[in-house]
Amino acid sequence: MVREVFVTAKNQEEAVKRGLELLGIDENSLFDIEVLEQPKKGLLGIGSKEAKIILRYTPSIDEVVSEVIHSLIKEIPDSTFSLNSYTEGDSLYVDINGENIGCLIGRHGSILKSIEFLLNRIAKISSNEHSINLDINGYWKSRIIFLYELSDKLAEKCVNYRKKIEFLPLPSHERKVIHVYLSKRNDLKVYSVGVGKTRHIVIEPLTNGNR
Repeated sequence: MVREVFVTAKNQEEAVKRGLELLGIDENSLFDIEVLEQPKKGLLGIGSKEAKIILRYTPSIDEVVSEVIHSLIKEIPDSTFSLNSYTEGDSLYVDINGENIGCLIGRHGSILKSIEFLLNRIAKISSNEHSINLDINGYWKSRIIFLYELSDKLAEKCVNYRKKIEFLPLPSHERKVIHVYLSKRNDLKVYSVGVGKTRHIVIEPLTNGNR
């Protein structure tokens, strides 16, 4: 997502300085300059012209994510936070930790996942290839562990008692975690039934790994 500013000043150096201030970056950042008009002194001030330039800057995906998160959290009273991000392959992991920001998580992480979806949409618009994975106060990591443990418990019950087991309804992002996790087993059939808020996972035992 390219940002640009139009700047006029007595000379090009001053115009660039103003442009950098408007963009919130410094001279060490990577930016482009388009010179629209060179300054002209004129005679006794008559006919003088200022330098006119356009400065363009493309922020990194880390900067974009940081700005979006800051804009959200600054609206929460008495909130403080820190943001850490790291890249693994094509994924950008963003960990936010702070005080009074639990409202950004939501039931079953619904708000967290909505923010994550927004960040990924922005990344796509910015022609960024990274998939963004968001976590707040370690909630999603803990939730995944819980879902794995729940899946193991119900899967063992399903296999040992040779009976179909139905999970309680879960949001789509949690069902996906369970589907991917249980799909590694060759003794279960995993599928979802229901619509909307009643949609849930069902597992059935298989014989000789036949799906």
